[in-house]
Amino acid sequence: MLDLPKARIIDRLPYGDMGRFSVCRRALVKDMERALKVSRWTRPEHQSALEEELGKSRIISSLLPNSVGYDTMVDITGYTGTKRFRVGSDLFFRYTDEDYTGHPAFSMDLVLGIPVVDLNIALTAITKLKGLLSPKTVTQLSENLTIAAAHKWCTSDLQYFILTQDQTLHGRTYSRGDLVLFDFGDWQQVDSSINFSTPLANLQRLVDIVEATQLK
Repeated sequence: MLDLPKARIIDRLPYGDMGRFSVCRRALVKDMERALKVSRWTRPEHQSALEEELGKSRIISSLLPNSVGYDTMVDITGYTGTKRFRVGSDLFFRYTDEDYTGHPAFSMDLVLGIPVVDLNIALTAITKLKGLLSPKTVTQLSENLTIAAAHKWCTSDLQYFILTQDQTLHGRTYSRGDLVLFDFGDWQQVDSSINFSTPLANLQRLVDIVEATQLK
């Protein structure tokens, strides 16, 4: 059995429970805070699927200059503490996260940014995106998707962060407001021509809305 780095979950992430097959958590790995992607199940086929995704993540993130990928399989050893979140009319509700000890998981650098995993969700974060989005954001996405298309990689589930501060991720230096792609689990290589016009149009719409609200 592989001697994997130990990971202890300490919190949920804003995009943590959106997947049917996995969850995303904040964790301590070798005393550093990192992001985890954790399989909801423990069967061998789920381990294999996660390992396949990890390999894909390493390949794609090495190609795209504005990207951060999962890079290390980890061994989850438990959950630390309790957290509080708002529920309905109740002020706070305490919970203990599910125990994912022994579940297949991998980690990546923790990104300090606003995740854009869906245009409608992003529209709810307009005030947070003010001062971060610009025409440069669209250019960054276009340049990275052009590279992806040249290598025949495509996806219908494009996800990225807008960084809220300067950061170094996997040895690459980024500035506040930069766009960084992540989560390459649904990316596939295809032989046909690739059209990324929809995600580019959605981001341009988001930029236009943010700029319009800044003028008010």
